[in-house]
Amino acid sequence: MDMSDMGSARVFVGLKPPQTVSQLIVRYQKELQEAIAERGPGIYLPQGSRSSFVRWTAEDSLHLTLHFIGAVSRQLLDSFQSRFRAKVSELKPFKVSLGLPGFLPHNRRNMRVVYLSVLDSQGNLDYLASLIRSCVSEQLGIDSKSICTYSGSSASSDSELKESRVFPRDFDQSAASKAKEKLVDAFSENPRGKRDSKNLSKRKNDPFLPHITLGRLERSAKREDRDHLASLISKASMLNVSSLYHSDIVEWEVNSFIFYESVQENGRSRYEVLEEFHF
Repeated sequence: MDMSDMGSARVFVGLKPPQTVSQLIVRYQKELQEAIAERGPGIYLPQGSRSSFVRWTAEDSLHLTLHFIGAVSRQLLDSFQSRFRAKVSELKPFKVSLGLPGFLPHNRRNMRVVYLSVLDSQGNLDYLASLIRSCVSEQLGIDSKSICTYSGSSASSDSELKESRVFPRDFDQSAASKAKEKLVDAFSENPRGKRDSKNLSKRKNDPFLPHITLGRLERSAKREDRDHLASLISKASMLNVSSLYHSDIVEWEVNSFIFYESVQENGRSRYEVLEEFHF
């Protein structure tokens, strides 16, 4: 089904950092752009200027993805929202903070995404993500844990135990297996909605990495561009957080999550808030 079909919506669940934190992110983003520009003019400003190899995330689009759902019928949106509302009572506000930059995949030759990590020593993000994943699996009738497994990269053992309890116990594995064939694309975070069969199995078992995407590399990015960008990020990762952001205030309270729709507009993604769930 075409992603532009009015009968479907491309949706995900995420967190939006407060404006004070977004401003710190944008400041680092611009510093990175300037460092890249010293080698040449191939930068892509958040406002959408032409770039040779990086598309930077605009400030109003900065977010942390908790769970990417994909294209679903618009008739299901109300059902998703009802399930999310029912889970809010199980949650309490918690603190997270900005971490250091990185890129994915970790092999610089294949780099596609530049990001800032988000630190969560108590594993609350993992628990929240698993709770949302449970809602999605119940709604779609597919065990999404088999598609996206969180191995506790930022979770404590207690949160892992919590995570194991949020999945439905009466799951029909046979039906889930059949549904998986049809819906696997909806759980693969691919901006063009295409399946990457070569890397799919790896993504299934990737640990949950809380992060905010700074920018995405164009396929046309040259090896020397990737190497230079990787070197800049590696140097930045040697700094402490306060030095990187020129601020001691990099922590914020998470007290809501957002159900987003991703809309393609002029070749770029725009994220519309369908509903924000406060806790």
